[in-house]
Amino acid sequence: MLQLLSAMAAVAMVVADPCPTTPTTVASKSLPGGQRTDIHWRSHIGMDVVVYWVNWEGNEQSAMVLPAMNKATGGSFAGHSFRVRSYEGTLIKEYTMAEGNVPVTIDVHMCDDLEAEVNQLYSPGREAEFEALAAGVLCSAVTRLIALRATNWTILK
Repeated sequence: MLQLLSAMAAVAMVVADPCPTTPTTVASKSLPGGQRTDIHWRSHIGMDVVVYWVNWEGNEQSAMVLPAMNKATGGSFAGHSFRVRSYEGTLIKEYTMAEGNVPVTIDVHMCDDLEAEVNQLYSPGREAEFEALAAGVLCSAVTRLIALRATNWTILK
């Protein structure tokens, strides 16, 4: 029991590293001519994130969406650079493929600036939009129930 409590306390004390503030840890653009290799992406974040390939001019091009707490596999080449961002644009991780034909696993972890985004159900200012949608669902459900009662149909559970 004491070991379990110690392990739980250690997990509770883990603090996320700060998110990178500017894209500086990877090459400013991908370099051509490298050897092909497989990439295995693993998300340890409770929200979907976007993986961008940094092209030859240094511009980010959306490569894929990495689903929350999920894995994805793809291929790339040595010298290619990637950035992982939240939908809100927060930079989470950067990575440049090293030389060699060895499969690479890239783990994407929570960083402290993401805490508010993960805990936020939707972007601020969208309350009216979702309230209207909820009202429409309720209204159509009531209309359907009235129609079923009028025709003496029953809903089977």
